Amino acid sequence: MEVVVRSCILIAIFGTVIGAVTGYSDVHISRVRMPAVVLNGSLPSVVLDCDYELETADRTAAGLVVKWYRDRSPAPVYQWIPGHRPQAFGALRGHVNLGHVVSDDPLKVHRAVQIVRPTTQMSGDYTCRVTTWRGVDSATKKMVIYAPAQWMNLTSTKPARHQVNITCLVNGVYPEPVVDIFVGSSQSNRRRMRGLRVEKSWKDGAYTVRVQKLEEDRHLPPEAVIECVLTLPDTDYRRSRRIMYFHGTAPQSLASVRGAPSAPEPGRYSLSGSSSAVSPLGFLTGLCLLWSLGISLRLPT
Repeated sequence: MEVVVRSCILIAIFGTVIGAVTGYSDVHISRVRMPAVVLNGSLPSVVLDCDYELETADRTAAGLVVKWYRDRSPAPVYQWIPGHRPQAFGALRGHVNLGHVVSDDPLKVHRAVQIVRPTTQMSGDYTCRVTTWRGVDSATKKMVIYAPAQWMNLTSTKPARHQVNITCLVNGVYPEPVVDIFVGSSQSNRRRMRGLRVEKSWKDGAYTVRVQKLEEDRHLPPEAVIECVLTLPDTDYRRSRRIMYFHGTAPQSLASVRGAPSAPEPGRYSLSGSSSAVSPLGFLTGLCLLWSLGISLRLPT
């Protein structure tokens, strides 16, 4: 028996080498199908399908093996040999429906992988590799299972009169996000801020990102729209937050300043028909005037 196994292995190796030298292969992958982008928790399962054609006259395809690999790992995460039960390994162990049937063709029955309850940890580049004793073919496709931000906020502080410290915080997102801060006099006239300080951490399968920028007023428009934009690579996911900043004053939420009058300059006081703001010096001056008037009324004529 051992002699037979060794002989089969030698034949398989010999056939593969001959196929590589002559350029002949009796197997060709026609297409690989899988969802490119999946929202985490939105689907009960996803199917990774690898359809191939066998060009042998009798279609016995001796030595046929279908394997799936994830990213650059040399070890497969799924394997099927006709006549045997499929197997799942590594990150997919316990997450594959090994009874899934994709075709009535006995040489293609279990070519596909059905991943049950897919999570962000199963994102990656998946490679289907089909081999026979006469050839080999492979194809790769990416699948991203993304998690939207659980929380996103844009805040600011005033470390000095003519400075603003901008902070954008994003929590619970996957894959690793790109976070940018833009500034301009309007949404149509803006630039990406440079020199951002970026801090990233990983916990429970998701990223937390903090982006900060200390900026001088002289580098900003007098009335600036500051926007934080979050994007996830290889997806259409995009979120943003905005605030409005006036030189020398604390930034405000953009929604809170729509239609509001311009803020008075710091250190100045204004009077209006309905309300007034009086300086301490003015208040004391008024008291003195009233006191003087009261004394003069008590003097004899």
